[in-house]
Amino acid sequence: MGYPGGFAPGPLGVATAGPSADAVVVVAQRLAGVAQELDALRLRTAQLDGVDWHSVAAEAFRKSLDDVDFRFINASKQIGTAVELLGNYAEYLRAAADPVAGGEVCWRANPGIGPGWGGNLGTSRVWPRF
Repeated sequence: MGYPGGFAPGPLGVATAGPSADAVVVVAQRLAGVAQELDALRLRTAQLDGVDWHSVAAEAFRKSLDDVDFRFINASKQIGTAVELLGNYAEYLRAAADPVAGGEVCWRANPGIGPGWGGNLGTSRVWPRF
């Protein structure tokens, strides 16, 4: 099975080509910060709904705020999903380099985890989030 960048996982316990688990965690943390900033912007934008402004234009503006709010929430959820998947990938990289230290259960003893699942599905059942 090929992975982005053309690398494929090797045997467990052997370092694979690609980013380090720590580098992946840093990217996940940066993305989590972006999601927090989006949430803060969404709250600030929502405060505009309370402006004392009465007209047809004001009503149209308030209606547009609902769409903006939806878009902020959607973007934040998508980034949250990316953060979760990157966390799973970081744990996969750690476990691939050292399957015993990567979690309480070795990948060989738990077939629902590992390269056969693309390295990210099922890992939350064994390894804690970062």
